Amino acid sequence: MYRIFVALLLLLPVSLFAQFVVGATGITVRNGATLTIDSLILQPTADITIENNHLTHRYVPVPGSPNASVKRVYEWDVPILITGNLQMYVANPELNGNILASLQLAHSPLTGNDGFMTSTTSNVNMADNSVSNNYSVTTIKQLTAVSFSSVLPLRWLSFTAKKVDHTVQLDWKVSEEENVKGYEVQRSAEGQLYETIAFVPVACNNCGLQEVNYTYTDIQPFSGTNFYRIKEVDINGSASYTRVQLVAFDRALSEVKAGPNPADKFIQLFNLEASKKYSITLLSVSGVVLKKESVENKNTCIIETEQLPAGAYVILIETADKRIQKIVRVMR
Repeated sequence: MYRIFVALLLLLPVSLFAQFVVGATGITVRNGATLTIDSLILQPTADITIENNHLTHRYVPVPGSPNASVKRVYEWDVPILITGNLQMYVANPELNGNILASLQLAHSPLTGNDGFMTSTTSNVNMADNSVSNNYSVTTIKQLTAVSFSSVLPLRWLSFTAKKVDHTVQLDWKVSEEENVKGYEVQRSAEGQLYETIAFVPVACNNCGLQEVNYTYTDIQPFSGTNFYRIKEVDINGSASYTRVQLVAFDRALSEVKAGPNPADKFIQLFNLEASKKYSITLLSVSGVVLKKESVENKNTCIIETEQLPAGAYVILIETADKRIQKIVRVMR
């Protein structure tokens, strides 16, 4: 993997002509300059500033149909806005079944194998194995090349998740559906492990640039935070994902847990909502208040019990509009 720290561009094989400005965190390439990085050449027609960014060159192609991209994919950590010409050189072993004469640059504003758009105005130079294209105010995070007859993963146009009463409505829009099997609606409670809660079949396969809208309603979302994403599944088994959307519902006080129970030195309350303010009261079983405190901006709360005699106690947990109590025991 070829990794470039833009702030150190002058230490790498870079050729610069006309005006440029190097700062503490990046570089500004002036209109009319030429910047060469690895086998990528940028000739802006408007000033471009690249700050706090890295450029990765990987050899794993972007899956497509009937052919994947070439085995040369560039990716910026942070998308850059380009107005000007981009030119990329491709060695013959990197063609990956693509035909040099029919190559087109393909770019995506997203990470992963989705959001790619081919540039039908690309030009191929057969003499030096390069393909180039002029861009006008275009956001690019990834760049590669593919034969004009191939289609890279569909273009995600939008994905939203919104609360509707006690449900969550998911809406997504795509175009360039090609050999798509359908969409898995995936949900997670913590944003790491996702489960598929529904499968939505493709509505308009092989419809070219036509925009297609999909919707799904989750009628049983988690209390607390719900993480949603849509997984597009191709007929050949490859896949791409939307960005993650979050929808939060208030946790029920019944989800607040107390432990260890029985306790010795302390009892800890779990699953508090950091966005809420709680009143926590420790009482004897006869109703005598032993401790009381307010908790805010925390997910947990510790109640010291080391000085309490063995026996049963009541923890009263209150918010502005709700109340619940937990019975706990202290053992010696």
